Formats: sequence, C-alpha cells, structure tokens
Amino acid sequence: MSGLELWFFGLRYGSIWPAAHKISFLILLPLIAIHSVRYLNKSSEAVAGELSIKAAREPAMSRRSLVIGSLVGGLALALARLLYASPFVFFTEG
Repeated sequence: MSGLELWFFGLRYGSIWPAAHKISFLILLPLIAIHSVRYLNKSSEAVAGELSIKAAREPAMSRRSLVIGSLVGGLALALARLLYASPFVFFTEG
C-alpha cells in the first residue's frame, strides 16, 4: 500500500511514506523468499507437467494459455506504464 501511496501522491501527504515503504520491504522480502523456496519443487513439477506432450493435446483454453495471456497482458501494462510519469519526486541531499 505504501508503494501505491508514493506512486499516486508522491510526498504530498508527508515524508513518512518512503520510510514505511522501506520497512515493509524489509519485512516482506524474507517472507517472500521463504515462500518461494518452500514451493519451488512443487512449482517446477507443475511447469514440467504443463510442458509435457499430454498437456499439449488439451483444449486451447488450458492453464498454459492463461499463463501466457497473463504474461503478455502484464508486459503490455508495464510498457504502457513507461509513457506516464509518476508524481513521486526524488530528492537529493546537497
């Protein structure tokens, strides 16, 4: 939430948001790392199953199609985002 606050409003509502964003990052990063490592084996098995010949014979609206569609959609949104400037202003000490 702090990242959205910074993205939409910058420092308009106080300078506490960059610190809150850094703290939330430091808390969430280890949790995400633990989660990723825990499910790495399960997800790699799922990927191998999706790339198998048997999965290629399934109907067109398979999980693979949904994953590829979501990746393409995410890439399109990321590229479209490059056209818009964020209101966040970087301040340098000096």
